[in-house]
Amino acid sequence: MRVLVALLGSVALSLACLAQAQPPSAPNPGWTAPNGRFAASFPEGWGVIAAPDAPAQVLVHFGQTTTVVERKDCFVQSQPMPAPAGQAAINALVASWDSDQVRRNGAPNATGAQVLHFENIDVSGVRVASALIEIDIEGQRARFHTRQFALAENGTAQYYALHCLVMDPRPNGSADVEALLASLQFTTRDSP
Repeated sequence: MRVLVALLGSVALSLACLAQAQPPSAPNPGWTAPNGRFAASFPEGWGVIAAPDAPAQVLVHFGQTTTVVERKDCFVQSQPMPAPAGQAAINALVASWDSDQVRRNGAPNATGAQVLHFENIDVSGVRVASALIEIDIEGQRARFHTRQFALAENGTAQYYALHCLVMDPRPNGSADVEALLASLQFTTRDSP
């Protein structure tokens, strides 16, 4: 019973946040990182969710909730990381990440986690580790999509992750999330 109450509370909070979201100003609005180094486009009907209690490293939280079982949440997190200077050296480090490393970075405490797909690719000169992980949430299977990368910034490295959680049992339930993840674009430069 406590589990059901906690799940319903979480869904209610997501619905309340969505009700406060600003309506999109364009058919496919986007979000650009504060440093201007990368951007992504929202699927139609999505918006930024106000998340005043989000940890400081969360840059943005956006999503769509249509019913209790159809929930899609994405967020971008950021934190400094020890890494060699320069984008080329950082790309080499990210290229060494395997599916287990990416799973631990994205869903470290998830129960029943199973990596369904993993790739480590170059996107506009930035190495991106990408995974689709199936996890259990309160007895329901969910899909956790993650894109993880690091950027050279002011002589240091900054780790970023674009994580999306999809609780939608329909066969095409992740299509809009996959489109959002595919829209990730970078400005390739080492910042001064």
